[in-house]
Amino acid sequence: MDPLMRRLDLTSLRLFVDACETRSIAAAAARACIVPSAVSRRISDLEKSVGVPLLYRSPRGITPTAAGETVLRYASAALAELQHMGTALERFVSGLQGTVRVVANISSIDQYLPEDLAAFSQTYPDVSIELEEKRGGEILKCVEDGTADLGIGNDWYLGEAAAVSRPYREDSLVAIFPRTHPMARRHTLRFADVLDEPLIGLHAESAYNAKLAQQAALIGKEIHMKVRVNSFDALCRMVHAGLGISFVLKQLADMYADILNIAAVPLSDAWANKRILIAYRSEDTLSASARTLLEFLTRQFLTRQANDGR
Repeated sequence: MDPLMRRLDLTSLRLFVDACETRSIAAAAARACIVPSAVSRRISDLEKSVGVPLLYRSPRGITPTAAGETVLRYASAALAELQHMGTALERFVSGLQGTVRVVANISSIDQYLPEDLAAFSQTYPDVSIELEEKRGGEILKCVEDGTADLGIGNDWYLGEAAAVSRPYREDSLVAIFPRTHPMARRHTLRFADVLDEPLIGLHAESAYNAKLAQQAALIGKEIHMKVRVNSFDALCRMVHAGLGISFVLKQLADMYADILNIAAVPLSDAWANKRILIAYRSEDTLSASARTLLEFLTRQFLTRQANDGR
């Protein structure tokens, strides 16, 4: 950096520009709400820094020297650019612009986030969302190590483990069958009622499979998957084709019920009710744009709760 740049300060340049514009030290002092002697001292220090006189002083006021005109031109441009920078940064500070890093499980990405993020983007078009799919246990790790601002997943693996969380959605697990299956006409089922059926599941490392295996073990059963797939879309299509039965969240089942030959039956087990949470380290560590998204999703949740309560 040029040694001169190290000796300049924005306050002195601002006072110098004000003095040149008003042709008066007193008027510049009034603009800055300080005493005239402080302005004179600042400008004198500025002249020492640049090494040449910048002002002609007379009883009628002040005028810039040739060197002063040069400083005035560049200082005015620099201060104007800084003002533009401040205006632009204000959008980031207020949460109207920025980037939010979100990690979420596949079911949240498939079922909940598309409509909410579309609504968010209409309201906050200058906030970008970097959305990445992560498996259950990875979501909390990304939030804790700071590689994600927000983590969205269900309370099966977030729950008490999350440092801070807010509710985002509520859903329940249902069993899905081909429409011709005898159990498809039942009003409710227990989890234990269907474990002898051929099951369609997700990949072996999924939190979904782990939860089903855990609940089966609690009643002395084991999960035996006939087919494993990598997405809920493929899972529903396997059930549609008659390869077996499966378990999905009710909202997903409702989405596919109209386009596939499947029927959904609610599970009566208490654990089948799920909360989808938004996890984050703390509000103090969130960027303004991340707080904007967090508050928006929270309002969406509260609105749904109010509508469901009517």
